[in-house]
Amino acid sequence: MHVRRELEAAVPWLASRRLLEDGNWSWFDLGESNEKHAFLTGTLRDTVALHRAAVFRRGTAMPLGSSLAVPIRLDAEQHREWFPTFAGHLEASSTEGGTMLVVEGEYVVPVGPAGELIDRLLLHSIAESSLSSLLSRIAAGLLFAAGQRA
Repeated sequence: MHVRRELEAAVPWLASRRLLEDGNWSWFDLGESNEKHAFLTGTLRDTVALHRAAVFRRGTAMPLGSSLAVPIRLDAEQHREWFPTFAGHLEASSTEGGTMLVVEGEYVVPVGPAGELIDRLLLHSIAESSLSSLLSRIAAGLLFAAGQRA
């Protein structure tokens, strides 16, 4: 299933670009391992918050025209056979107000056709809100790190 979320961050573009291109995302508690164990939070119909432990992995930042793209992957930390796997990219580009952050990619729904039906009816909104939450955390990390470097 395809998913795309975006967020404009009040972080100067050049600062965001430098931080995202850096091989050590210490501002996101990632370090040089390129892997982070974290909790993802999604909401079910804007009422029930759901949390799951996930492994966030990132690749090397690559120029994409005037923007920057970073390959990312999210997997459940436990019981991977029951949770979707997300593969996509984080794209960052310049805006008048700072940096536009976009997460876009595909996730694979487990347990075959039954899982796809449940996803369409109920769970797709959890995937979207989980990625929105991840974007907010990335934006907050960029904002903090840009302030520290200034």
